[in-house]
Amino acid sequence: MAFTASQAFDLLRTAFSRNRLPHALLIVGDEHQGASRLILQLLELMNGIRADHLDGVRDEYCRLVRPKSKSRRILRDDIRAVEPFLQQRAAEGKWKIAVFMDAERMNDEAANAFLKTLEEPPSYVIFILATTEIQKVPATILSRCQRYDFTRIGPEDIAQRVEHIACLLYTSPSP
Repeated sequence: MAFTASQAFDLLRTAFSRNRLPHALLIVGDEHQGASRLILQLLELMNGIRADHLDGVRDEYCRLVRPKSKSRRILRDDIRAVEPFLQQRAAEGKWKIAVFMDAERMNDEAANAFLKTLEEPPSYVIFILATTEIQKVPATILSRCQRYDFTRIGPEDIAQRVEHIACLLYTSPSP
């Protein structure tokens, strides 16, 4: 099922208020569909973290993992670097949050290393994975995440909407 960013946030806010937030979220959508904005809203909701952009997040309870090697891949070492952070307990009322941007960019070794952490996370840890290419995320990771697809308008829908608007414009009486 597809959501808008605001619909997804409303659902997640309700789950959070009922202490029913899943330990792993998969957000499928791009910047224009509000993926980063949704992640920033979640960080503020869960831990009071405020930032204008994900790269501006500086918090002891949040780690951002992005592709940074020359190959633009997330490597096993990137995953291993987050593990000690996840093992340290969070302060009372706080969550440890690991955000993986471009999750489809994990190489096989990174995906396998991440899978071990994802299968048995500490109770105070939330994983947020974001991707625009869901077909490239390993099925073993997909199966352990609650997925939020943002509404996408396909080319056929766009063409139909433009045609409908054009018909309205040309069939309306002139003033």
